[in-house]
Amino acid sequence: MMKQIDSVTYSNRFRLLSPMWKCGFASVLFLFAYLTGPVLQAMIVVWMLIWTVIYAKVPTGLYARLMLVSCSLYVLSLPALMLEFRSAAAGGQIAQGLLLVKTESFLVYVPDTAWGIVLETLMRVLACLSCMFFVTLTTPFPAVLQVLRRLRIPLIVIELCVIMYRFIFLLLDTAHNMLLAQRCRGGQSGFRGKIRDTAILIVRLFTKTMDRYRKLSYGLISRGFTDSITPPPYEKSIVPLRYRFESIAGTAVLFVIKLWL
Repeated sequence: MMKQIDSVTYSNRFRLLSPMWKCGFASVLFLFAYLTGPVLQAMIVVWMLIWTVIYAKVPTGLYARLMLVSCSLYVLSLPALMLEFRSAAAGGQIAQGLLLVKTESFLVYVPDTAWGIVLETLMRVLACLSCMFFVTLTTPFPAVLQVLRRLRIPLIVIELCVIMYRFIFLLLDTAHNMLLAQRCRGGQSGFRGKIRDTAILIVRLFTKTMDRYRKLSYGLISRGFTDSITPPPYEKSIVPLRYRFESIAGTAVLFVIKLWL
């Protein structure tokens, strides 16, 4: 999926738009999504879906998969949001809620207020994710580095971002090649075989990845690397008047609705 995301950032319709404008627009909506209620958050989700899928022409399937994968982490946190424990000695009965477990020492139940908290949290998560995906799927990584440089982020942080970004692709490529080699030799067959071969893959993956990363370091040194990776200078890009007007007008409408609610 990482390679598909990287490919989409270079092929969408918004790839040449100003990265500062995209990051600023998404940041304002992210702030709205975090501070407002479910109604405005639902509007932000729909609006950012229009910007990302319809305007920028990001594949709908990729957008949906990213949302599902991200929301799966939210699903894992539901027990912490919904379940409450109470000592049986402290009262023993619950006022309102669904009783799940009752023992001599404690009670486990879902209070009625938990459903509202779950819904509010879900809408906030979806709204914030939609803002983040707008930048992630429409802005190439070098443009993100330009924004960081424009914001006067320390150069060491930018260099770490470049190195980690490259390391992720080295790791994925190495893992894919090793998995393909195992399958060609008859590996990854049967449950026990998959467990054994996966363990071998994990052990050897780190060694091979570090070897490729060492070769990358040698390549940088041979090309005159001087202990600093300087990102390209920021280049201003033109944002069509239509997009400027729509973003300002839409944000103003959200602000008015927030005051009205």
